[in-house]
Amino acid sequence: MEVRCCLQPPPLCYCLRRRTTDSTTTITASVLAPSSLVMDLESYYEISRTASFIRSRKFARVALQFPDDLLKDSTRVARALRDKLRSSEDSASDKDVGLYVMADTTFGSCCVDEVGASHINADCVIHYGHTCLSPTSTLPAFFVLGKAPINVSSCAKYLSNYALTSARPVMLSV
Repeated sequence: MEVRCCLQPPPLCYCLRRRTTDSTTTITASVLAPSSLVMDLESYYEISRTASFIRSRKFARVALQFPDDLLKDSTRVARALRDKLRSSEDSASDKDVGLYVMADTTFGSCCVDEVGASHINADCVIHYGHTCLSPTSTLPAFFVLGKAPINVSSCAKYLSNYALTSARPVMLSV
């Protein structure tokens, strides 16, 4: 299995954001599970589901596309995906899957970079992070949006307190 990337990732972390508009306040991941500052890479990046997608379609060359803000995790994700693919390969299968990290965002991070993937003759693109879900024209794409852990009871308590003390509407996005 081949992983190509020249990036050295910093420690894995998750940024918390809060955005305020005229009439609403959007809280993104404000109440995370206690271990959220060091995410569970396997869960957040859906390593098992991604490996199943690659295996079930017998792809040999896979482009991994990360937006700029997730590039710091790219080598760890590629390594975890490589390990998952190797651990579950049939012993009779001698075909290795090549994983290629595309670290050259040239246009909106939300769009699948089919041109970049074609430069390495990729069979598919695994797109990480936010996306506009535009259909692809030349390659199959698999979208991994990310699953941040959340402490449900803390979140419910926070939202309840916020709703009781604010006249602003509460908007939830799942």
